[in-house]
Amino acid sequence: MHAGEVSYTGAIFVAGRDGSAVAIGGRGGSDCVDCEWVAVPSCLNNQVFAIGDRIFVVDNECASMVCEGGSGRLMDVYMRSPASPVFVLVDTVCITPGSPIVTAEQLAAAAQSAFTEDDVPVPTFAVQPNRPQVVLRKPVIGWITNHQTIDDPSFTEAYGIRIALRAYPEYHWDFDADGDSLGAALPPTRQPGAPYPSQDVSYTYAAKGDYRISVQAVWHGEFQIAGLAGWTTIAGTPTQTSLPHAVDVREARAVLYS
Repeated sequence: MHAGEVSYTGAIFVAGRDGSAVAIGGRGGSDCVDCEWVAVPSCLNNQVFAIGDRIFVVDNECASMVCEGGSGRLMDVYMRSPASPVFVLVDTVCITPGSPIVTAEQLAAAAQSAFTEDDVPVPTFAVQPNRPQVVLRKPVIGWITNHQTIDDPSFTEAYGIRIALRAYPEYHWDFDADGDSLGAALPPTRQPGAPYPSQDVSYTYAAKGDYRISVQAVWHGEFQIAGLAGWTTIAGTPTQTSLPHAVDVREARAVLYS
């Protein structure tokens, strides 16, 4: 008899042949968020039980069994629900080095960590008027020239399981990137803007001077584990900032023609 070394809490999964997550214990296992699990080498007459807060395994010192074809080893998985003190054998699974038993939390952590700044583009933008000098109290119109979203059903893979990603950018325009002018930062928007006559993104300078326009793209994403329903929001927001665009705001000059 020895203390169980491989134990889990909540739903657990292995990779299916198509890269989807297969819940151990079937649908009942996937819905059991408070279940306790123990995985031991598959062997006749295994027993699993708990004493206090410790889990013990009686494995009769038999040799573990390999999967068909010798690709891995067979593991017996025992489960008990919060309402039951008894561990029951619910599944026997083939475990390979690249496809272990994993928890929902491990899959979520893998998806979260995979979505980084390297996966999103640096925003580029254009403005009208398209010249260094702009006129005081006349709107400057901006728009994103490389606007895109992400919808990737095979974004990454973790523990042999495919993870999909969909994400969109939220744009933060700053028409005084190096200054302190009140109101120079526009409210965040998912709209990329467009050239005139659109004014979805525009700003009117109230004072003469030199300014720098920049855009920060803050990406919001969600992931889906292959084989499981529903999407989960990613906590992190990868962010990229554009190169600045300098403008010289001047008073309009009156020109007299005779």
